Amino acid sequence: MIEKDNNLESRSKIYVDTALKAASHPIRRKILKLVKQGSYTTTELEEKTNVKRYDLYYHLEKLVTAELINKIEIPRGKTYYELNILEKPVMVAFNFDKNEIKDNSELCEGLFDTIEKIEDYDLPNTKKISKIEVYFTYDWKGE
Repeated sequence: MIEKDNNLESRSKIYVDTALKAASHPIRRKILKLVKQGSYTTTELEEKTNVKRYDLYYHLEKLVTAELINKIEIPRGKTYYELNILEKPVMVAFNFDKNEIKDNSELCEGLFDTIEKIEDYDLPNTKKISKIEVYFTYDWKGE
């Protein structure tokens, strides 16, 4: 995906920006959550997401271009989409919306408590938090 060269940091940033932008759309987030569980055909994704096929193709193409999912075409068969899992990712990002925070309120409170301990800072109005984004970056140098 990203070749190691002198310009790796710059190219990594461009990749991460593109991937985050692609993954931030609600329909694409729904697709990513589905393909995290396994491979799906376009028809299956259409049924599970309730998104019309033309619109679905648009969002799938954005995710493929951002290298977040793989498009697997079987000769004279169906096309499947699956999560692109890298052996050595540059970054992993998680994005939780208001509903996911509400549905997992106890776990989110634990996350807030952990952040407050690490940062030695009390997060204000945690009940009003409407979006959580968590990023993990990797350093594979020296392996």
